[in-house]
Amino acid sequence: MEEIQESYIECENLVKEHYENFTIGSWFLPKDYRKSLYAIYAFCRTADDIGDSLSKNSNNKLKNLDNLETEIYKCYNKNYTPKNPFMIALQHTINEFEIDIEPFLKLIEANRIDQKKIRYNNFQELEHYCRHSANPVGHLVLNIFGYKDDVRKKLSDSICTALQLTNFLQGIKYDYNLGRIYIPKEDMQIFNCTEEDLVNPNIIPNFIKLMEFQTNRAYTLFKKGEGLFPLITRRFRIDLRLFSFGGVKILNKIKSNGYDVINNQIKLSKKDKLSLIFKAIISK
Repeated sequence: MEEIQESYIECENLVKEHYENFTIGSWFLPKDYRKSLYAIYAFCRTADDIGDSLSKNSNNKLKNLDNLETEIYKCYNKNYTPKNPFMIALQHTINEFEIDIEPFLKLIEANRIDQKKIRYNNFQELEHYCRHSANPVGHLVLNIFGYKDDVRKKLSDSICTALQLTNFLQGIKYDYNLGRIYIPKEDMQIFNCTEEDLVNPNIIPNFIKLMEFQTNRAYTLFKKGEGLFPLITRRFRIDLRLFSFGGVKILNKIKSNGYDVINNQIKLSKKDKLSLIFKAIISK
């Protein structure tokens, strides 16, 4: 039991080392739920770190992702004890909340996609990627909160896809340096933008229009997902609102900065987070 508790502490430390638009598992959550979210995050971070490593050898990355997938399957064997400190906590969380394996497999697959696909022709292709990279996280969180129904999952998908699109806007330069572009080619053609325009500090008007279009798409999805909140018990609702409100706040900052995501680092300040916490608490 001590080993499990130490593993959860390792997961919590990992969460605190990485910047996110909002804290994973706020103090509004009961401790047992909070630590389980840390274990989920540690898995997501591990998969992403493999996929985003600086190594240019995609075969090595794919092999490491295969190893991670093998390890996940093993975690569903109650007689197996993981060696990775993060996976010990994850296996305990899987058993405690009876979590399906599918979301974990999709998250691994998202990182496989990143090794093979670096451009997206249209939003449909990008949405398919989000169904693997973002939406499974929402399903895992809902599972921990006690929900497995399709109605809540679908509403969660809108929020998670919106969060992923928001993250793409924040990270255009970072992704470009990894060789990836998550802005659909179709949209770029509509607004007459080249790939070079996406990272050119001399912002052109067409780039601004393209970013406005992407931002409005994310706004729409956040709005669509608002129907989830009344379907969640209040003790869990605040955390879900924080994620959604945090994403919308980032979009508001992008808009207030004239959609210039190249020359401005868009992130939430401590003041922003405090105001969002207050907003989440008083929201019905």
